[in-house]
Amino acid sequence: MQALLRIGALAALACATTAALTASPAARAAPATPGTILFARPLLETGAFNDRPIGSAIYSIRDDGFGERQLTPLTEGVFNVPDDSLEPFLTISTWHGNAFSPSGNYSLFLRVHADGEGGLPFQDGKYFVMNAYGQRMPPLFPGGNDLQPPKDGPSYGYVSWGPADANAIAYANSASNAPVHHACVRLMHPNGSGDHKLWCADDCPPYLSSIQGIRWSGDGKNLLVSVLITDPRHPFPPHRGDLYRIKVATGTATRIQTNIETPEIAGSSDLSYDGHEAVYETNVPHACTSAVPDQIVVCAKNLVTGQRTALLDPDRALIFAGTQVLLTPDGSQVVMEGTDPSSKAAELYLVDTDGTRVRKLTQPCVPLDPAGSREVIWEGVRLSPDGKRLLANCYVETFTPQTGTHGSSRIYIVNLVDGSARYITDGYAYDWHVPAA
Repeated sequence: MQALLRIGALAALACATTAALTASPAARAAPATPGTILFARPLLETGAFNDRPIGSAIYSIRDDGFGERQLTPLTEGVFNVPDDSLEPFLTISTWHGNAFSPSGNYSLFLRVHADGEGGLPFQDGKYFVMNAYGQRMPPLFPGGNDLQPPKDGPSYGYVSWGPADANAIAYANSASNAPVHHACVRLMHPNGSGDHKLWCADDCPPYLSSIQGIRWSGDGKNLLVSVLITDPRHPFPPHRGDLYRIKVATGTATRIQTNIETPEIAGSSDLSYDGHEAVYETNVPHACTSAVPDQIVVCAKNLVTGQRTALLDPDRALIFAGTQVLLTPDGSQVVMEGTDPSSKAAELYLVDTDGTRVRKLTQPCVPLDPAGSREVIWEGVRLSPDGKRLLANCYVETFTPQTGTHGSSRIYIVNLVDGSARYITDGYAYDWHVPAA
């Protein structure tokens, strides 16, 4: 009965998704109408020495800075977030899924009842689809808790909506912190029909594994999947992360790299529009022709030729790692965070995937404190389809012995041509829908 209700309630959604226009790479010019940003804001405990989120709500706003709309209630004890992988508002993120439908008229979100601590892992939650006015459809999955431990039944994680050509939602068969013996990626149509297994990491037993990130290629033909593998036979299980590309049409997978940094341990990856280029973080010495051992390196790999390139600062003054890496649609450049150890600012850099050029994109969004009590961290969230603009968060954290630790985030659109940044609003952006030209 629940599945029938879900199918009926989402019938209009399926029609809207099927009818969405598909933008080819050649037609990806700047849109004539503004795009829409999804973002969240926390409810903070009043008078707390350190920031303590006790709830959150989801909002939308046009990327011209107008038309802000609250989509979910802001209530103590309830977190409305894009996914259970997000640590609520205490830091930046290393993974962003696709929350928007291809048409931009619907989006995914997770509603969690929490104990007020505001940390991970969440224990109880349900995924929903809502329309542009915040009207919520029936739950996306059956059961009472999408985040339950495997011993209690099915759970779900890293839910990500595919582009128009795919007309599908991809998800993992367990919550992000619930490893199982067979970690799988599943697909279903937005109306709940056609639910089926696409691929499983079957080479892991007797180890436990969990999917730690699902990213779609822009053409909807490939998925990039991180798999975290643990050995439960040891009191302190070692971890290994493997990265795969999965062909959506056939369910066949190719392992791109072993020993990557997965989202759970502050790593990220991305895939080009056609699925031919991947970028990821690894700590394997010389994995990408790097002469720097025991250092996390961001790698670009051409999946046609197999060539790998280490993306390093030529002067070795910067450390590239920490937040979501974003590959331009043509696979030629990467937006990623660079940290100068002598500074309290983590900026965004544009790096060529052939390793030949590094260009700084951003400046601190607030003045830095000479005493070192203020830290600024930029995070790339989503590139526009033409690869010319970037949705980004600028996270600011301030600590003093008198007031404790307090953080906030500002949302910007950054022009990749000249590095100019346009302030949109305060909050934590997690997706951006840009209309086709």
